[in-house]
Amino acid sequence: MDAEVETWFRLQQLMTRYANACDDRDWATYRRLFTDDARIDYTEAYGRAGTVDELVPWLERIMDPALLPSSQHLLANLVFERAGDRASGRAQYFNPDVFVENGRKVGLVNGGVYRFEARLEAGGWRLSRLHAKLLWSTRAELTEFATAE
Repeated sequence: MDAEVETWFRLQQLMTRYANACDDRDWATYRRLFTDDARIDYTEAYGRAGTVDELVPWLERIMDPALLPSSQHLLANLVFERAGDRASGRAQYFNPDVFVENGRKVGLVNGGVYRFEARLEAGGWRLSRLHAKLLWSTRAELTEFATAE
């Protein structure tokens, strides 16, 4: 397999595993996808920034199935640049959700871009940086990037 195609495949798999870990609320897998020194930034997608250990408890709370019964992070248009054991790139996301508001299930759809950096380690590619930027939402107020709890 061509090296560039193989790298694209491996990075696509890494980002897909990230999306699936979020949707499955599989925080153990989520943690394994990141390097020990990873920084994650959701501040432009109505969220927070920090390390994996700082963000997982927050994600567990905001993605609790009682509040967010389902989510679907769909990825497309992944592009990257590789330099040795490091890569950086972007992938677009389309994210339909169902959340509970005033006792009712309500639909929400967001779209945006993930920018990432990854390192090739002994166990494969892992994310060292992840930044999410919300570009649009069916709820316009969400594009104001409120970070209140």
